[in-house]
Amino acid sequence: MKLVQAHELWEEGKLQEALKLLNEIEDKDIDVLHDIGLINLELGEIEVASEIFNDMISKDSEFAGGYYGLAMCMDEIGDTEEALTYYLKTIMIDPEHVAAYIAVGDIYASEKLEECIEYYEAASILSPNYWLPISSMGDYYQSTKEFDKAVEFYLKALDIEPNFWSYHGLGYSYDKLGSVDSAITAYIEGTKLHPYAFTFFNLGVIYKDQQMYEYSLEAYNAALELQDDVVFYYNRGCLYNLMGEVELAKKDLLVSFDRSDSLKDYAHDDFELESLKEWLKSL
Repeated sequence: MKLVQAHELWEEGKLQEALKLLNEIEDKDIDVLHDIGLINLELGEIEVASEIFNDMISKDSEFAGGYYGLAMCMDEIGDTEEALTYYLKTIMIDPEHVAAYIAVGDIYASEKLEECIEYYEAASILSPNYWLPISSMGDYYQSTKEFDKAVEFYLKALDIEPNFWSYHGLGYSYDKLGSVDSAITAYIEGTKLHPYAFTFFNLGVIYKDQQMYEYSLEAYNAALELQDDVVFYYNRGCLYNLMGEVELAKKDLLVSFDRSDSLKDYAHDDFELESLKEWLKSL
């Protein structure tokens, strides 16, 4: 059956092949159209996906998936206000649409609005075995620098299901609270579940501050293997300088300066680069 095969291909990440099969289905019902819209959205075909979701709504104005699809399209193009309208419409039609509650919470959280908690709580009540809404509460409290509260929610999320994102947030919050050992443990546990570049980077910063330079270098290298980020090069350059590896330090710093004038300016006042003052002035 083409629908089953398409879903299997979709799960395997073979989006084009899945889309081809779905498009071959005759007399497509609204659920098949919804799948086609979602795959186009994943492929970055926002206009195509929007047309499909609008067509679905014109055929059935009470189909929540159409509004949710449009909301995601608006999110993708950065139209947060329009996205919020469609997410709220989704909830109005389907009061048990967990993903829409989380999406509304995320929008409010990005604006530092405490109303986000209501939507995260609603999602967690509807889906008590889902870690994401609980972890999202931790993200909100982290953003408002209420790190004790953030830790509380990250731990609750991890009790539901171990996941790298909650470990990452937990590590960051513990670090801000001065619990360095707990931060390191949380970050390491997170990397066991998923090799996230910024988890390794944050570990590198902690190890560097603890003067555990070899561990720091290992973490920075891991971060750079996963993501080519200018800040990673700058920080590794600083670390190399602290380790007395001056030429390696200069090499990394030059990479960062070529990509960022602000980092080049910042370097002149960076105490970790004090020994390179004259070299920095010569650039």
